[in-house]
Amino acid sequence: MFKKIIISFIFALVLQGYSYGDIFYQLGIGYSEGNSQSSASTGAPYAGHIEGYKTDLGVGLTSKFFGLNVDYILQYSPIGNGVKAKNFCSNNTFTCGLNFKDNLELGAKFFLPMSYNETIPAIYIGVANADIELKTSSSVAVTTLYASHDRIWGKTIGASLNRKLQTLNLDVSLDYTWTTFEKYRAKTEVGGGVEEITTAKPEIHLFGLKLKKYF
Repeated sequence: MFKKIIISFIFALVLQGYSYGDIFYQLGIGYSEGNSQSSASTGAPYAGHIEGYKTDLGVGLTSKFFGLNVDYILQYSPIGNGVKAKNFCSNNTFTCGLNFKDNLELGAKFFLPMSYNETIPAIYIGVANADIELKTSSSVAVTTLYASHDRIWGKTIGASLNRKLQTLNLDVSLDYTWTTFEKYRAKTEVGGGVEEITTAKPEIHLFGLKLKKYF
């Protein structure tokens, strides 16, 4: 329900402001940390703590909403195995992991009507859709025994500090976001060839730097 409301809200705002918006692109890099909140059907923990670095590429549109400057942003993160969690399975000869393979996010950044030393705060809401992999590997031979992929929806909120770099014709921002993904179940293996049903509900905190430039 949340993702439908946010997507509908953002598209309504984009259509409302499209006639006088400016188009931009942005590049970002950040550090992610969080928890996979995953467990096997036996109740034993599965993947554990999430951490890693990610980059993102985005395009956006500027507009106004009730007098506030707003950026509507579609961004993609080709994460690969850069953000992941790994833990020993209940059978210690195997490792249980959770990897973010990529992430697609649609969001809106609302700039607040205040500034300090030309730095403007903003708040952010969005929806995310990530390719999440649950994987069991041999801790001895480093070979994958079992892997499952699912595209999972999530909701994102955040805040940022934004500043224009006039000499470089760029905008720069320091961003924090928190994304919590929907709880889901997937087949996994925790060693010994026996399939298990693992439950996961990942949460991620992202601390990042973004550069924005207008076309």
